[in-house]
Amino acid sequence: MTVTYPLPGLVNPDGRVHLPDQPRWPWWGGPTGPIIRRVLSGGAAASGASGVTTLQATPTGQQADDWMLAFVAAVGGVTTISTPSPGWSEVIPQLTQGSTITGSLWKKKAGTSEAGPYQWDVTASLRMGIIIVAYSGADPNDVIDVGQTSIEGTSAQQLDHNSLVPSAPRCWHLLCTASNSAAPDDNLVTLSPPDPYGEQAETASTHASNANVHMDVADRELPDAGVTGVRTVAITGGVNRQLVGIEAILRVPTSMPYPYYQISQYAGFY
Repeated sequence: MTVTYPLPGLVNPDGRVHLPDQPRWPWWGGPTGPIIRRVLSGGAAASGASGVTTLQATPTGQQADDWMLAFVAAVGGVTTISTPSPGWSEVIPQLTQGSTITGSLWKKKAGTSEAGPYQWDVTASLRMGIIIVAYSGADPNDVIDVGQTSIEGTSAQQLDHNSLVPSAPRCWHLLCTASNSAAPDDNLVTLSPPDPYGEQAETASTHASNANVHMDVADRELPDAGVTGVRTVAITGGVNRQLVGIEAILRVPTSMPYPYYQISQYAGFY
Protein backbone atom coordinates (compact mmCIF):
# COMPACT_ATOMS: atom_id res chain seq x y z
CA MET A 1 0.00 0.00 0.00
CA THR A 2 1.19 3.50 -0.71
CA VAL A 3 0.54 6.06 1.99
CA THR A 4 0.59 9.75 1.10
CA TYR A 5 1.47 12.21 3.82
CA PRO A 6 -0.18 15.55 3.02
CA LEU A 7 1.47 18.55 4.61
CA PRO A 8 -1.16 20.76 6.33
CA GLY A 9 -2.19 23.63 4.07
CA LEU A 10 0.06 22.53 1.22
CA VAL A 11 -2.21 20.27 -0.84
CA ASN A 12 -3.34 21.47 -4.26
CA PRO A 13 -6.87 20.80 -5.55
CA ASP A 14 -5.51 17.89 -7.58
CA GLY A 15 -4.01 16.26 -4.47
CA ARG A 16 -0.35 16.98 -5.21
CA VAL A 17 1.87 18.44 -2.54
CA HIS A 18 4.27 21.30 -3.09
CA LEU A 19 6.82 23.21 -1.06
CA PRO A 20 5.70 26.03 1.24
CA ASP A 21 7.14 28.85 -0.86
CA GLN A 22 5.58 27.67 -4.11
CA PRO A 23 2.21 28.84 -5.48
CA ARG A 24 -0.68 26.43 -5.84
CA TRP A 25 -1.12 25.63 -9.50
CA PRO A 26 -4.58 24.19 -10.26
CA TRP A 27 -3.57 21.51 -12.72
CA TRP A 28 -0.67 19.36 -13.81
CA GLY A 29 1.13 19.83 -17.11
CA GLY A 30 0.21 22.12 -19.99
CA PRO A 31 -0.13 25.88 -19.62
CA THR A 32 0.07 26.97 -16.01
CA GLY A 33 -1.30 30.54 -15.88
CA PRO A 34 -2.40 32.87 -14.77
CA ILE A 35 -0.67 35.84 -16.34
CA ILE A 36 -1.14 38.92 -14.18
CA ARG A 37 -1.06 42.49 -15.44
CA ARG A 38 0.99 44.87 -13.34
CA VAL A 39 -0.42 48.27 -12.45
CA LEU A 40 2.26 50.71 -13.59
CA SER A 41 2.67 54.38 -12.83
CA GLY A 42 5.31 57.11 -12.99
CA GLY A 43 6.34 56.39 -16.58
CA ALA A 44 3.65 54.28 -18.20
CA ALA A 45 3.24 56.81 -21.05
CA ALA A 46 5.34 59.54 -22.63
CA SER A 47 5.25 61.70 -25.75
CA GLY A 48 7.45 64.14 -27.61
CA ALA A 49 6.12 67.19 -29.50
CA SER A 50 8.85 67.07 -32.16
CA GLY A 51 12.27 65.47 -32.27
CA VAL A 52 14.35 62.43 -33.12
CA THR A 53 14.40 60.98 -29.58
CA THR A 54 11.77 60.34 -26.94
CA LEU A 55 12.69 59.26 -23.43
CA GLN A 56 10.50 57.41 -20.98
CA ALA A 57 11.17 57.02 -17.30
CA THR A 58 11.13 53.57 -15.68
CA PRO A 59 7.54 52.72 -14.76
CA THR A 60 7.01 51.82 -11.12
CA GLY A 61 5.21 48.62 -10.16
CA GLN A 62 6.98 45.98 -12.23
CA GLN A 63 9.12 43.34 -10.55
CA ALA A 64 12.16 41.32 -11.57
CA ASP A 65 11.41 38.89 -14.42
CA ASP A 66 8.21 40.67 -15.42
CA TRP A 67 7.88 41.14 -19.16
CA MET A 68 7.59 44.77 -20.24
CA LEU A 69 6.01 45.63 -23.59
CA ALA A 70 6.49 49.06 -25.17
CA PHE A 71 4.23 50.37 -27.92
CA VAL A 72 6.06 53.13 -29.81
CA ALA A 73 4.56 55.25 -32.61
CA ALA A 74 5.56 58.30 -34.64
CA VAL A 75 3.68 60.71 -36.94
CA GLY A 76 4.99 63.00 -39.64
CA GLY A 77 6.64 60.90 -42.34
CA VAL A 78 8.24 57.60 -43.24
CA THR A 79 10.70 56.60 -40.52
CA THR A 80 12.39 53.71 -38.76
CA ILE A 81 11.94 53.39 -35.00
CA SER A 82 14.93 52.07 -33.04
CA THR A 83 16.26 52.05 -29.50
CA PRO A 84 19.77 52.23 -28.01
CA SER A 85 18.41 51.14 -24.61
CA PRO A 86 19.82 47.68 -23.78
CA GLY A 87 17.58 44.65 -23.45
CA TRP A 88 14.72 45.76 -25.71
CA SER A 89 13.95 43.78 -28.87
CA GLU A 90 11.29 44.31 -31.49
CA VAL A 91 8.39 41.86 -31.34
CA ILE A 92 7.22 41.96 -34.97
CA PRO A 93 8.23 44.16 -37.94
CA GLN A 94 7.05 47.74 -37.57
CA LEU A 95 4.65 49.14 -40.13
CA THR A 96 3.86 52.51 -41.70
CA GLN A 97 0.47 53.68 -42.99
CA GLY A 98 1.23 55.46 -46.26
CA SER A 99 3.77 58.12 -45.36
CA THR A 100 2.07 59.30 -42.19
CA ILE A 101 2.27 57.09 -39.11
CA THR A 102 4.57 54.27 -37.98
CA GLY A 103 4.00 51.82 -35.12
CA SER A 104 6.22 49.25 -33.41
CA LEU A 105 6.08 46.90 -30.41
CA TRP A 106 9.07 46.02 -28.22
CA LYS A 107 9.69 43.59 -25.34
CA LYS A 108 12.11 43.42 -22.42
CA LYS A 109 12.36 41.21 -19.34
CA ALA A 110 12.75 43.34 -16.23
CA GLY A 111 15.98 42.93 -14.32
CA THR A 112 16.49 42.70 -10.56
CA SER A 113 17.06 46.44 -10.27
CA GLU A 114 15.33 47.64 -13.42
CA ALA A 115 16.27 51.22 -14.28
CA GLY A 116 15.45 53.65 -17.08
CA PRO A 117 14.93 55.96 -18.69
CA TYR A 118 14.34 54.11 -21.95
CA GLN A 119 15.00 55.81 -25.27
CA TRP A 120 13.52 55.38 -28.73
CA ASP A 121 14.78 57.17 -31.84
CA VAL A 122 13.38 58.01 -35.26
CA THR A 123 15.20 58.98 -38.44
CA ALA A 124 13.68 62.47 -38.72
CA SER A 125 12.18 65.05 -36.40
CA LEU A 126 8.68 63.67 -35.72
CA ARG A 127 5.97 63.56 -33.07
CA MET A 128 6.36 60.40 -30.98
CA GLY A 129 4.65 58.50 -28.20
CA ILE A 130 5.47 55.53 -25.94
CA ILE A 131 3.25 53.35 -23.73
CA ILE A 132 4.72 50.62 -21.52
CA VAL A 133 2.75 47.78 -19.92
CA ALA A 134 4.07 44.87 -17.84
CA TYR A 135 2.95 41.33 -16.99
CA SER A 136 4.05 38.63 -14.57
CA GLY A 137 3.54 34.90 -15.02
CA ALA A 138 4.11 34.81 -18.79
CA ASP A 139 6.43 32.25 -20.40
CA PRO A 140 9.94 33.05 -19.07
CA ASN A 141 11.47 32.30 -22.47
CA ASP A 142 9.27 34.57 -24.60
CA VAL A 143 6.25 36.68 -23.71
CA ILE A 144 4.81 36.66 -27.25
CA ASP A 145 2.80 33.68 -28.50
CA VAL A 146 1.72 35.29 -31.79
CA GLY A 147 1.43 38.85 -33.09
CA GLN A 148 0.38 40.76 -36.17
CA THR A 149 -0.25 44.25 -37.53
CA SER A 150 -3.15 46.13 -39.10
CA ILE A 151 -3.50 49.41 -40.99
CA GLU A 152 -6.38 51.63 -42.06
CA GLY A 153 -6.43 54.48 -44.59
CA THR A 154 -7.45 58.12 -44.73
CA SER A 155 -10.26 59.31 -42.44
CA ALA A 156 -10.88 55.85 -41.00
CA GLN A 157 -13.52 55.60 -38.31
CA GLN A 158 -12.16 52.41 -36.74
CA LEU A 159 -9.29 49.96 -36.69
CA ASP A 160 -10.18 46.29 -37.03
CA HIS A 161 -7.62 44.16 -35.25
CA ASN A 162 -7.61 40.75 -36.89
CA SER A 163 -8.75 37.60 -35.13
CA LEU A 164 -5.65 36.17 -33.47
CA VAL A 165 -6.36 32.77 -31.94
CA PRO A 166 -4.76 31.93 -28.57
CA SER A 167 -3.09 28.55 -28.27
CA ALA A 168 -4.08 27.97 -24.63
CA PRO A 169 -6.55 29.15 -22.00
CA ARG A 170 -5.77 32.21 -19.90
CA CYS A 171 -3.63 33.94 -22.49
CA TRP A 172 -3.77 37.73 -22.60
CA HIS A 173 -4.61 39.69 -25.75
CA LEU A 174 -2.95 43.09 -26.24
CA LEU A 175 -4.40 45.75 -28.59
CA CYS A 176 -2.13 48.67 -29.54
CA THR A 177 -3.62 51.43 -31.71
CA ALA A 178 -2.19 54.73 -32.97
CA SER A 179 -3.76 57.56 -34.97
CA ASN A 180 -2.68 60.89 -36.34
CA SER A 181 -4.66 63.84 -35.03
CA ALA A 182 -5.10 67.57 -35.51
CA ALA A 183 -2.65 70.08 -34.08
CA PRO A 184 -2.61 70.60 -31.22
CA ASP A 185 -4.15 67.30 -30.17
CA ASP A 186 -5.84 68.49 -26.96
CA ASN A 187 -7.65 65.17 -26.72
CA LEU A 188 -9.56 65.84 -29.93
CA VAL A 189 -9.09 62.19 -30.85
CA THR A 190 -10.49 59.42 -28.65
CA LEU A 191 -9.58 55.76 -29.12
CA SER A 192 -12.17 53.41 -27.63
CA PRO A 193 -11.30 49.69 -27.31
CA PRO A 194 -14.15 47.16 -27.38
CA ASP A 195 -15.66 45.67 -24.23
CA PRO A 196 -14.43 43.85 -22.20
CA TYR A 197 -10.94 45.13 -23.04
CA GLY A 198 -9.53 47.46 -20.41
CA GLU A 199 -7.66 50.58 -21.49
CA GLN A 200 -4.27 50.67 -19.79
CA ALA A 201 -2.97 53.97 -21.12
CA GLU A 202 -3.74 56.66 -23.70
CA THR A 203 -1.35 59.43 -24.65
CA ALA A 204 -0.77 62.03 -27.36
CA SER A 205 1.89 64.47 -28.50
CA THR A 206 0.95 68.16 -28.50
CA HIS A 207 2.74 69.94 -31.35
CA ALA A 208 1.11 73.33 -31.90
CA SER A 209 1.03 73.32 -35.69
CA ASN A 210 1.73 69.80 -37.03
CA ALA A 211 -0.31 66.61 -36.89
CA ASN A 212 0.24 64.69 -33.67
CA VAL A 213 0.32 61.04 -32.66
CA HIS A 214 -2.47 59.69 -30.45
CA MET A 215 -2.02 56.22 -28.90
CA ASP A 216 -3.92 53.67 -26.88
CA VAL A 217 -3.12 50.27 -25.33
CA ALA A 218 -5.86 47.93 -24.09
CA ASP A 219 -5.87 44.29 -23.00
CA ARG A 220 -7.92 41.43 -21.54
CA GLU A 221 -7.49 37.85 -20.44
CA LEU A 222 -8.93 35.37 -22.93
CA PRO A 223 -10.74 32.64 -21.00
CA ASP A 224 -10.41 29.85 -23.57
CA ALA A 225 -8.12 28.64 -26.30
CA GLY A 226 -9.54 29.11 -29.77
CA VAL A 227 -11.32 32.42 -29.05
CA THR A 228 -11.84 34.19 -32.39
CA GLY A 229 -13.35 37.36 -33.79
CA VAL A 230 -12.33 40.79 -35.02
CA ARG A 231 -11.72 43.35 -32.28
CA THR A 232 -12.64 46.86 -33.35
CA VAL A 233 -11.17 50.01 -31.81
CA ALA A 234 -13.42 52.99 -32.54
CA ILE A 235 -11.98 56.43 -33.31
CA THR A 236 -13.76 59.73 -32.79
CA GLY A 237 -12.62 63.31 -33.33
CA GLY A 238 -9.67 64.73 -35.24
CA VAL A 239 -9.19 64.94 -39.00
CA ASN A 240 -7.52 62.86 -41.72
CA ARG A 241 -7.07 59.87 -39.48
CA GLN A 242 -4.40 57.40 -40.53
CA LEU A 243 -4.29 54.35 -38.27
CA VAL A 244 -1.86 51.60 -37.40
CA GLY A 245 -2.42 48.76 -34.98
CA ILE A 246 -0.38 45.98 -33.43
CA GLU A 247 -1.89 43.10 -31.50
CA ALA A 248 -0.27 40.23 -29.67
CA ILE A 249 -1.21 37.13 -27.70
CA LEU A 250 0.89 36.75 -24.55
CA ARG A 251 2.23 33.27 -23.99
CA VAL A 252 1.52 31.28 -20.83
CA PRO A 253 4.23 28.85 -19.64
CA THR A 254 4.11 25.43 -21.24
CA SER A 255 5.58 23.52 -18.29
CA MET A 256 5.38 23.71 -14.53
CA PRO A 257 7.73 26.39 -13.17
CA TYR A 258 7.88 24.59 -9.82
CA PRO A 259 8.19 20.82 -9.20
CA TYR A 260 5.57 18.89 -7.25
CA TYR A 261 6.62 16.49 -4.56
CA GLN A 262 4.54 13.35 -3.91
CA ILE A 263 5.56 12.10 -0.49
CA SER A 264 4.94 8.35 -0.26
CA GLN A 265 6.01 5.34 1.76
CA TYR A 266 5.66 1.65 1.02
CA ALA A 267 3.83 0.18 4.06
CA GLY A 268 3.27 -3.44 3.06
CA PHE A 269 0.27 -5.51 2.10
CA TYR A 270 -2.89 -6.26 4.02
